[in-house]
Amino acid sequence: MSSETVKIQEQAGRPATLFRQRAQRRTAHLEGMVVLRQPVTLRVLVVTIAAILGALCIFLCTATYAKRQPAVGYVAPASGLIQILSPVGGQVQTLEVKEGQRVKQGTPLFSVVKEQRLANGADAGAQIDDALVTAAHDVAVHLQAQRNAGVLSVERLRSQEEATKEQAESLKTRLGYANERVHIMESQVTRYQSIVQQGYVSQSALDQRRTDLLAARSDRDALALDLNKAAKDIQDLGIQIAQKKEEQQAELSDLSKQQMDARQQLLQSKMARSSQAVAPVAGQVSALRIHTGETVGAQAPVMMIVPDDSENIVELYVPGSAIASVHAGQSVYLKYRAYPYQRYGLHAGQIVDVSGAAFAKGDLPIALPVEDEPLYRVRVKIEKPSQSSRGDKDTSLVLRPGMLVDADIVLQRMPLWAWLFKPLSNKERVISW
Repeated sequence: MSSETVKIQEQAGRPATLFRQRAQRRTAHLEGMVVLRQPVTLRVLVVTIAAILGALCIFLCTATYAKRQPAVGYVAPASGLIQILSPVGGQVQTLEVKEGQRVKQGTPLFSVVKEQRLANGADAGAQIDDALVTAAHDVAVHLQAQRNAGVLSVERLRSQEEATKEQAESLKTRLGYANERVHIMESQVTRYQSIVQQGYVSQSALDQRRTDLLAARSDRDALALDLNKAAKDIQDLGIQIAQKKEEQQAELSDLSKQQMDARQQLLQSKMARSSQAVAPVAGQVSALRIHTGETVGAQAPVMMIVPDDSENIVELYVPGSAIASVHAGQSVYLKYRAYPYQRYGLHAGQIVDVSGAAFAKGDLPIALPVEDEPLYRVRVKIEKPSQSSRGDKDTSLVLRPGMLVDADIVLQRMPLWAWLFKPLSNKERVISW
């Protein structure tokens, strides 16, 4: 209703509205708060932002950051790979094994022969062997001759000793008889002395008895001297036998040494030209590098043997610039190059040992893609090597020694929020200084 209409009605004496003025005044103010209506999309947006901020806070408080050190290595037996080297340089004459074959300790592996020819085409090694065989034979003949001569000399001295002993026994018997004869004649002289005093026997008879007694005593003394001489001869013969044995033993030892030297020279000559390698332990042949007829150098690596019943580990090589933060007990994540980690995932391990000395790149057991700088060996125990970190049942791994491995060593773990604010703490530390 317009203001002009109201004025007309008031002039006519009629009320301007159907309600009273008091009711009109009450409608001037509404009871309660005025709430503006908001769109539904705005509410959803606010709730979503709040949820994202909450999740982000929870993630920052619970998530961790791991500082990692990359490294490269290979799978190796815990007892180590046994590297077989060529004992001599030459041509591979026989190859008794093949890749992957299992061998027992002492099994022949291969043989290498080295031929040296003279100007006339003769085999120098064969001529040297013939000369050494002849020398060894001559020494053996001389040794046997000396042994026989020594035995004859000792036997001759023993025969003399036995004869002298028999002679001594005879002299002892004769000396006993002589003593008995002297005793009897002394008794006769004593009786004759009493008879001569009585006048029954002449003095000449007594003198004859005394003469016989003196002769008997002389014979007895001579026998005693002969017995003493025989005893001395027996003693001298015993000394001669002992000396002869010692001399013979010394001569035989000298000749035996010459014989051993000749045999050793012959063996060394044969080994210098031809030698056979045998398996030092029981295991499986791996990394076979030679073929029959191929030429190899002395001390050249030929093959490796993986010992039986040996647990696999991973040997990593870390640069010297990063080894200070690596120690036993740290966790390691392994990626086998033969098994792509996109499918097989990462595999956990734990450091059990860190070498105290550095290795040069050329001293590594196998070739690795590493920088030419000092490297430290880190041994890692594999945890559940036959199952991936995803837990896939169809991704079981078959680990073989020599497989290359890329690894990340977990050096330090910290909450994610601490890692984000670490630059600020570093700045505060610098300012405090």
